[in-house]
Amino acid sequence: MQRIVDGVWAVNLGIANIGVLELPSGGLALIDTGGNGSKEKIAKALSSKNWQLEDVKHILITHGHYDHVGDLEALVQVSKATVWAHQKEARVIRGLEPQQLAPDSSLNAFGRFLKRMGQPPAKGVVHKELQGNTNLEVIMPGLRAVFLPGHAPGQLGYYLENSRTLFGGDFCVNILGLRAPIAGFTTDMREAKRSVAVAARLEPSNLIVGHGQPVLEVAAGALERLAQKLKS
Repeated sequence: MQRIVDGVWAVNLGIANIGVLELPSGGLALIDTGGNGSKEKIAKALSSKNWQLEDVKHILITHGHYDHVGDLEALVQVSKATVWAHQKEARVIRGLEPQQLAPDSSLNAFGRFLKRMGQPPAKGVVHKELQGNTNLEVIMPGLRAVFLPGHAPGQLGYYLENSRTLFGGDFCVNILGLRAPIAGFTTDMREAKRSVAVAARLEPSNLIVGHGQPVLEVAAGALERLAQKLKS
């Protein structure tokens, strides 16, 4: 577990990163759950801080792709956590709609190859549906959901105002620097680029995305540069 600020950690589960928030009221919140087979990895990470899965009170989902909702059902069965997600992603997570990815006609050969490497998400539960930008003070003071669609229709980021820390899901990636999300898994790249500009306007100090290392203390400038690059 990598400490971001007091009470906030990032965990690299291999296929994707998740967040762990220590709640002032007691217990934990997870941001995403990684890929399939993640339950034991999460349990091991939490045990390094003398926590267990039963301490998880809330699970906040950025979007419904398979590498962000793995073992969700199993984690809820153990923890009894409340699961939050955007309404559009909730339907994918519940298995009521297929996940939306980029059309093959918009991709080059490598993009089509990467798209075929993906998997459908396992069916899971969502208790609380969100519509977009939402105050989540009921979970943690200063926490709010930020609507960052494009990579997925209902993608959310989760922003901690007190520490200016943004958990952004896949609105961008940090692979050889910050860049636009992976095209093969992105429903609407034009909208995804607009979401980068939305995130930049938050001026976060710290940014944790699903893929790549966290950007600490200098995220605002890095996001602004990416936003300007994607305009050209």
